[in-house]
Amino acid sequence: MPREGRALAVRAVEAPEATVLARFALEDHECVIVPGDAVGTAGKIRLGTLTLDGRRYAVLGVPRPPPEPDPIERLTPRELEIAVLIAGGCCNKTIARRLGISGYTVGAHVGRIFAKLDVHKRTELTARIARRMVDHDDFA
Repeated sequence: MPREGRALAVRAVEAPEATVLARFALEDHECVIVPGDAVGTAGKIRLGTLTLDGRRYAVLGVPRPPPEPDPIERLTPRELEIAVLIAGGCCNKTIARRLGISGYTVGAHVGRIFAKLDVHKRTELTARIARRMVDHDDFA
């Protein structure tokens, strides 16, 4: 699955668009293949050369930035439990009864969850949890 950060890294390998013959990922680099005599490689690492039909091409790359941490990973186990229950359609009162805590405690957790995930509505939270479940398939 392509991540937004990776798409930005590909654009970071700047070469005149007319000279870029291919874009690809190689290990920890976003790369382009350009004609061997291409200039303007400042900031890029020359990873190697390629000869095809007697013509030389340069393989240039920039290191990929580390992936952005998923904000859901910043939730405590209890916050994650409550977020999943909200995504399942439970109201605060139902969550409080199910977990054996007060409604006020649930409300405090919900406030922290919203702040950590930068969401403002339960529907936004539900969409974020659902997207995570589809992307990672790691919820039991």
